[in-house]
Amino acid sequence: NERGSDTYGAGGASAVCAWGQGSAEHFTAVGAKRVVITGNPRFDRVDPAEHKAAGQALLRGLGLGGPPLVYLSNPIDDQGFCKPAEKLGLFEAFLDEAADELVRRAIPVVVKLHPREDASAFRAIAARAPVPAVVAEQAPLFALLAHSRAAVVLASTVGLEALWFGLPLGVMPLSGPVAALAHC
Repeated sequence: NERGSDTYGAGGASAVCAWGQGSAEHFTAVGAKRVVITGNPRFDRVDPAEHKAAGQALLRGLGLGGPPLVYLSNPIDDQGFCKPAEKLGLFEAFLDEAADELVRRAIPVVVKLHPREDASAFRAIAARAPVPAVVAEQAPLFALLAHSRAAVVLASTVGLEALWFGLPLGVMPLSGPVAALAHC
């Protein structure tokens, strides 16, 4: 979505720290003067096993009998990818299109929102969904990831955390039709 002088990484910083080679290549291509690959030091301190007990307690507290698919939303509407109603429509379409598979396999959905998102709008969609869906806005992310079976993201680095926890990861297309969930 970036165009012209507002391209992320090309705003005149003396250096850009990148997570890996692909990111470094992107920032170099958009005009960053100096790019340093640092990785993500936050992951150096995260041990997924340390979050297992909290994850079990979280699922019990949410009334879930088995590991959910976690839908990790974020404010893509703030970031210019779409309008708020379109983001909510994407979530609703995902639940509708994945419903048959999720119901057949008895997989509940837990929705984890970014703090800037409208939890009440997501709860309204979850309440009328054809699958069990819970909006867990206050759930600790790592506890949730520790006991989920798969994750779906929009355009967020939280997908890297899901991968760190060993979860299969789906990325929602931000334009065009939404494909139903195939594997989790």
